[in-house]
Amino acid sequence: MARITQEMVEKSYEVAKQVHNRKFDKNRGINILNKQYGMNRYSASIYVNDIICMLNGQRYKLQMAEDHTEYFLTMIEKEFGIEYLKIALSAVKQHINYEHSIEHPCNVEKLYISFMQKLGGGEPKQEKRRETMKIEIGESLMLSYLKHIKKCLFYQANWKVSSNWHIDDISSDKVLFSYSNIIKHPEFSDIFKASKLEQLIKQIDRIFYNYWNYQHNNQ
Repeated sequence: MARITQEMVEKSYEVAKQVHNRKFDKNRGINILNKQYGMNRYSASIYVNDIICMLNGQRYKLQMAEDHTEYFLTMIEKEFGIEYLKIALSAVKQHINYEHSIEHPCNVEKLYISFMQKLGGGEPKQEKRRETMKIEIGESLMLSYLKHIKKCLFYQANWKVSSNWHIDDISSDKVLFSYSNIIKHPEFSDIFKASKLEQLIKQIDRIFYNYWNYQHNNQ
């Protein structure tokens, strides 16, 4: 990405506000930054888009420089107040989560934590955040595996077991047999430990459906 001067950063913010307020469209804003201030069109597009996402509390994918992100957050707080800063920080958090999901280094995580601490909503301890990151990455990998390897037709996240769900004896025996084989495997010893099947079922929050296996097993 071409070098972005402080003037370009400041003008990007002003242009993005105008686009956000529908004074003119995004393409015109990019042309202004490119022709009047010499900003690379690609960089201008990223900055205008990211700033608008911050103002709307929406995820953005492409990174900006850390000090530039700090400038935008500072200006949003100065001009619009704490509530808009919280909205912008929500967008930054979503951006951080996205970078983690694709295992890409993120340059604004410390900045986000710093602003959150100013608001009195500091992030959890480092270790807890690492565990959260592992879970999010694991869930993303599992979804990819179920879709592309197992060819599942349906995948439902955050699924909760109904208290009225009744499992017949035959199905229960099949599940118990499979579960017993899984927990005996050395690769899973640290995951299941001494968990009982009933406890595991209550903790299920993912459900998937493989139509081919259903047909195969019911022929």
